[in-house]
Amino acid sequence: MDYDKYYNRRLGDYIDLLSDKNSEFCESIRKYALDSNVPVVKRCTELFLKNILYIKRPLKILEIGTAIGYSAVMMAETLESMGIIKKCDDSVCDLMRDILEKDIFMTKDLEDDFLSVSKRAITTIEKYEKRIPYAEKNIKESGFAGSINFICADAGKALLQLKEHGVKYDFIFMDGAKAQYINWLEQSIDLLNTGGIIFADNVLWEGIIIESRFAVKRRDRCIHSRLRQYLYAITHDKRLKSSIIPVGDGVALSVYNGADV
Repeated sequence: MDYDKYYNRRLGDYIDLLSDKNSEFCESIRKYALDSNVPVVKRCTELFLKNILYIKRPLKILEIGTAIGYSAVMMAETLESMGIIKKCDDSVCDLMRDILEKDIFMTKDLEDDFLSVSKRAITTIEKYEKRIPYAEKNIKESGFAGSINFICADAGKALLQLKEHGVKYDFIFMDGAKAQYINWLEQSIDLLNTGGIIFADNVLWEGIIIESRFAVKRRDRCIHSRLRQYLYAITHDKRLKSSIIPVGDGVALSVYNGADV
């Protein structure tokens, strides 16, 4: 028996018992994700994330990695509990859909719609085609369609587009492909207001991050190398004040001090 994993699982179960749950609908998304092996934020990480949101009280959130919409809905409920947003009666969600089979993010005729929805409280990005219909459905049924801007696109292209339109965020939740964190970092910094936060999940990668490159399976070495690059970059960039916290699968919390630091 792997006792470390056993006790970590028991601690996780204990924390789960103590935790305030989300709405019944949001919890149903979580259950579906866990039953279907869709990655979902660990409960202890979620609690920490919510506390940071309560401290920061962000007006604009960007999420990189929607999956099936659990975290977006959970963060919307958190903002609602603080009185920052309200549910909308309109059941229609304006979606900025990428034409997935083409190598583009946005066509000209969508420009005005993009500028409109980019003002919403939460923007979330997902490119995995199989998960997009589930995310659309969950966002619509949550009642927060009027507050969540769902961009179906490659994150790198979407981040560049957001920058070109001068959109700024108070909080960025990075929860997509770990190997891409380092590629998204500079673009994410460009999208932050001064004092804004990047909350990057899964940065310790079940402890694999501390292993020698040669102890890591060959197929995993790219992720291992790029995650280490990301952690080095955020802890050595004078524009950021970063902490690496061993909660869940590891969180890197970075506060942006401004471009002139």
